[in-house]
Amino acid sequence: MIYLVEDLESKEQSSLARALLQYGLGKEYGRIGTPRIAYQEQGKPYLEDAPEINFNYSHSAQGILCGISDHEVGVDIERVIIYKERLAIRICHSDELKLLEKAALEGDEYRNRLLSRIWTLKESYLKYLGIGIRRDLRELNFKDCEKDYFEQEGCSFRIFEGETYVAAVCGFEREVPIEKVRVSALTVSS
Repeated sequence: MIYLVEDLESKEQSSLARALLQYGLGKEYGRIGTPRIAYQEQGKPYLEDAPEINFNYSHSAQGILCGISDHEVGVDIERVIIYKERLAIRICHSDELKLLEKAALEGDEYRNRLLSRIWTLKESYLKYLGIGIRRDLRELNFKDCEKDYFEQEGCSFRIFEGETYVAAVCGFEREVPIEKVRVSALTVSS
């Protein structure tokens, strides 16, 4: 299941991300209390007392995204990135750069969203692998990034967008339900 909180006004994104994880674990597994999170050598988080439950979360001022699954999962949510050629060259495969060139004909907003899709797909995939951004992003080719769903690298990828954000989910599940959660439903512990 994917849980989403949109349009944050709070600066407590990290605390809210953990609260969203706690909310999802309670809903899916009946788990109560603050989850104890540990980290693998490369930095991927896991539950100390339930390593069989996979999760990943991401947060930005535009929202919080949390994926919880019996399988590996990686998620990313970002504000819509303003296209800059230097950034595109630094992170995009040559096939993706060609897509961005064509996207310029559709207008700046479309090209911004396409670059945002490429970024969130790459970050969700690397988080799925548990390695973070530790490899040359230009090696990854998400030429199907214009699709809302596709399969690649043995994974299912799903993209969804809000007014101010783009989000990506990488995992094994083809159909991943998304539940929008209000901040008021979350209990933030200090």
